[in-house]
Amino acid sequence: DPHFGTESDLKRLVTMAHDRGIRVILDAVFNHTGREFFAFRDILENGEESRYRDWYHINRFPVHPESRDAYRTYGGYASMPKLNTANPAVAAYLMEVVRYWKTRCAIDGWRIDAADQVSHEFWRLLRRTVKECNPDALIVGEIWNDASAYLEGDQFDTVMNYPFMQAAVAFVRDGELSAEDFVRAAGVTHARYRNGPAGI
Repeated sequence: DPHFGTESDLKRLVTMAHDRGIRVILDAVFNHTGREFFAFRDILENGEESRYRDWYHINRFPVHPESRDAYRTYGGYASMPKLNTANPAVAAYLMEVVRYWKTRCAIDGWRIDAADQVSHEFWRLLRRTVKECNPDALIVGEIWNDASAYLEGDQFDTVMNYPFMQAAVAFVRDGELSAEDFVRAAGVTHARYRNGPAGI
């Protein structure tokens, strides 16, 4: 996003961070785009003739930007059309995105937004691609509930672990949990993941 700087600025930031022993991960949204994304814009302009018509889940043509029922969206927001990540062309494009930022800016990993909205098969492909670029790269998934299915060693390295966070907030900030209940909630989170307290 040019509002936050140029690619050169990012390269400089990553270099400065690396010089100080800090790693940089980028936030990625592989579930949906904005309406201004080139592929969706092409659909709006060319309708059924668009070469990108299968990049999204289009229910009917013509597609108008505000017609939520014409295409699948993220969270019901017409401004966030949902990508069809099962489409090989979409998957290939997104893997090129991963390679681009590693090659051009030497980033150290990815924080994946709305990860539970995309198939496990896609995340396995993403992991292979990320680890080919950098075996030490970190992949963090945003999963709001039980994330054990994503932590089998073939998708994410860790998750944001909202269940633990929610228990901690309820105990520390809100006083809604007793110490005993908090320990119990933390134990459930710990037991849920075979290899330890992933994301904690």
